[in-house]
Amino acid sequence: MQDEPARRLPRRDGASRRARAGAPARGRRRERPGAHRRLHEQVAVLSVPRPAPARGDDRGREEPAAEARAAPLRHARDPRVPVRRDVLPAAGARGTRGRAHAAGPARRNRLAVERRGGDGGGLRVRRAGPCADRRSGEGAAHGGRCGHALALQPLQRLRGRDGHRRRALRARRRSGGVTFLGRAFRPFFLFAGLQASLAVLAWLAVYAGVLPAPGWLSHTPSLWHAHEMVFGFVVAAAAGFLLTAAPTWTGSRPPSGAPLGMLAALWLAGRVAMFLSGAIPLAGVALVDVALLPAMAFAIGRPIFAARQRRNYGFPIVLSALALLNAGAHLDALGLAPGLAAVCLHVGVDLAIVLIVAMGGRITPSFTANAFRRDGVAAVVVTRRWADRAAVVAVVGVALANLLFPRTAASGAVAGIAALAVAVRMSGWQTLRARYDPLLWSLHLGYAWVVVGLFAVALSDLTGAIPWSVGLHAETTGAIGTMVLAVMTRVVLGHTGRGLAAPRAATIAYLLVSAAALVRTVGALVFPDPYLHVIALAALLWSAAYAVFLAHYAPLLFRPRLDGQPG
Repeated sequence: MQDEPARRLPRRDGASRRARAGAPARGRRRERPGAHRRLHEQVAVLSVPRPAPARGDDRGREEPAAEARAAPLRHARDPRVPVRRDVLPAAGARGTRGRAHAAGPARRNRLAVERRGGDGGGLRVRRAGPCADRRSGEGAAHGGRCGHALALQPLQRLRGRDGHRRRALRARRRSGGVTFLGRAFRPFFLFAGLQASLAVLAWLAVYAGVLPAPGWLSHTPSLWHAHEMVFGFVVAAAAGFLLTAAPTWTGSRPPSGAPLGMLAALWLAGRVAMFLSGAIPLAGVALVDVALLPAMAFAIGRPIFAARQRRNYGFPIVLSALALLNAGAHLDALGLAPGLAAVCLHVGVDLAIVLIVAMGGRITPSFTANAFRRDGVAAVVVTRRWADRAAVVAVVGVALANLLFPRTAASGAVAGIAALAVAVRMSGWQTLRARYDPLLWSLHLGYAWVVVGLFAVALSDLTGAIPWSVGLHAETTGAIGTMVLAVMTRVVLGHTGRGLAAPRAATIAYLLVSAAALVRTVGALVFPDPYLHVIALAALLWSAAYAVFLAHYAPLLFRPRLDGQPG
């Protein structure tokens, strides 16, 4: 009868009711006599909130917060639960009944901490030794599965090779072991690096007469070279970037596994067919080579149009236009449209510049502003919407002009306007202040090459004062080569869970590709045609740049993310 007042208490005061009634607190067992005879384990999950990703951050997800609060402990008796053997003392462990679990030396509460992946990103804490009361002689007060709470101070996430390895193994198990096909940047960036390095060396051998010209438009081997750089190298880099970024923009499921493998197989089949075009029918070469771009446009456009992201409608449209240009070049090779291949390949270069101006114009100022805030640089990156739109419209106009009236005064005037528009857009990006970080200045340098290339094309078409190849290779070797390398190195670091700090190999690759662009453009002004030594030096520098990229980054493309996330 003495318990009646306690039972009449409101539900909100349930803990006080049980205390007055002499009942054990909820979540605890009644204490039983007997000392601990074996190790006991307690597991706590520290809930770590994940902040929203920073705007413009290509990593897609920030690291978990460094501090967290301890949640109520749960007992875990499963010995299969893996823990790291980094042993830390628990702070503030206190008893909950009498003198049991009284605060003692730090060694009484030794903890093993593991970064937990996949379902909330918390920290798992396990007691790595027997109960403190068993060692202190006070274990007779309770049984082996006590529910005493363990107060923890906020803990920082552990870093270390062992933790990275465990998270990588868990990520590999979740992806079925097919890490290479986890995201599109992995196979396609590898293909882009291989194509950039090997196709240029093959072209150099053909130009020097060491190898015979491929059968595809064998009367003009330079067209085969241009085709493989535009529809081989550029398309591979664009596929790796857009197939990785578009799902992030739209929140859709990224292509991976078998669908991604099919796209990669189409790219490989096209390159093999083009290289062996002298041994297989040209109609078969055309059918194999034109299949990739429509599939890419569908894979990228479907989530974009479903999400009604008008800002990104241009990317599947540009890919569809590239597919038509590729088909037109093959019509020339089949003898159905003589002279069409040169026009299609020239416009293909212009559309590659459109992609650089559109996408590079977004990420370059965004990444620069993020880096300035992170590093405490007192500079403001200025972007103007009207300048952004004017630059994109102007370079689209260059592509249309080169399609309708190529290499005329009209196309030169449009190129000059585009060069001015791109330069105005870039003027507020604090380019000189970004020179301290290779991951930044490489993006700015690639975008600056667009201005140089468009200005050189305008000068050539309007006055004829310089060779037309100067502007062409400023756009291709300079703008496309530098920007693709800068984006690939950054994306690989970010999307494999590594820090955004350029390794020395990346800086060397940036310098090599820039040197190749300088040699190829300035050499054409200094030396008369033929200038085999200039082409050979530029080709070797270019191939070396992408070989350095492959040597350092290709192994990362086969490894799981360090943070244990899928992809």
